[in-house]
Amino acid sequence: MANYPEFLAAEKLRLVKVLERGRIKTEAEFYRVRHEVDLLEGRPELHEELHKLYNLIDAYEAR
Repeated sequence: MANYPEFLAAEKLRLVKVLERGRIKTEAEFYRVRHEVDLLEGRPELHEELHKLYNLIDAYEAR
């Protein structure tokens, strides 16, 4: 499991790129954003961040 921290860093970077770009381009990015939503749901203090992620997902699914 020595590569696990590197995997987490790469996944975080993927999410940051999507957020900076403001749209999801690939199915893999969609699932990464969906995973982040799953982690953040139920935490009312993160309502604004969740709203942004929901908008990204909605826009991707509408294509």
